[in-house]
Formats: sequence, C-alpha cells, structure tokens
Amino acid sequence: MLRAVIMSHIESARCDENSSSYNYSKWELFRCLSGLGTRLAATSNNDKLWNISQNLFAPSANGEPHFNTVLVRIGPGGVPQDVHVVSASSQTRKSRQKEFRVIEELQKNQNLLLTEENFSELLDRLADKIIEGKLSLPISLQTILQIQKSRQ
Repeated sequence: MLRAVIMSHIESARCDENSSSYNYSKWELFRCLSGLGTRLAATSNNDKLWNISQNLFAPSANGEPHFNTVLVRIGPGGVPQDVHVVSASSQTRKSRQKEFRVIEELQKNQNLLLTEENFSELLDRLADKIIEGKLSLPISLQTILQIQKSRQ
C-alpha cells in the first residue's frame, strides 16, 4: 500500500516537473524571439531598445534551472509515518539555490533521500525482514540507516 501511494505521489511530482519544464521552454522561446526582435529594432541606434535586448539575453544568475529531480524522503519518524515525496528541482527553483545545496539541506535535517528505484529496493528489503520476523512496523530511521549500511 505504501509503495502504491508513494509511486502515485512520484508520478504526480514528475507531471508537475514536466509541466514546469515545458512552461520554462515556452518562456525561453518567447524571450529569445522578443530579444531578437528588439535587437533588430535597436540597430537604429535606439539606446533604450538596446538595453532591453541586453536584459532579455542576459543569462540567469543561477544558471539553467533544474527539472525532474524527484526523491523520496524518509524523515526521523521512519517508515511508514514519515515518508514523503520531495521535488528537489522545485525547491531549487523556488529558493534560487543550487540543487546540490537544496539536497544537502534536506539531508542535514535527519532525512534519508532515495531515488524511486532505491526506495523500491529498500521497501523490498524491509518487507523481507518483516516476513522473516526480524522487523515490525513502524521502522525507525536509525534502523533503516543500519540496513542501508549493512547492504554496502
């Protein structure tokens, strides 16, 4: 049940990311075409139009925005209580920070971040241990981290 809910949330977050990426691409096309038109008009030595075109073609201060980094976050409450889907890309765009900084910040707050595949593998291992009688729900983050370490 938990896997189905989280996978549904991941799919929803990916759809949001795809929509954001598409809208960004549309904006970039509009920006480029507007800048090109303004530059062509600026060839008449109009300083105001030239300055507008410079701003339209200026690169973003934070570089190109990131899209599609969707992770599963397991917080201090462990499984199943504290499992959430996080769009690191969305948080990166909102905070205007580098994506690796956003991920580092999430990890500092006692969170385990996993890709969809790693989360699915972890759930399989946890289910096996529950079936074997070695674990029971809820499973703390500390226990999950120990299981992750023993796997490596």
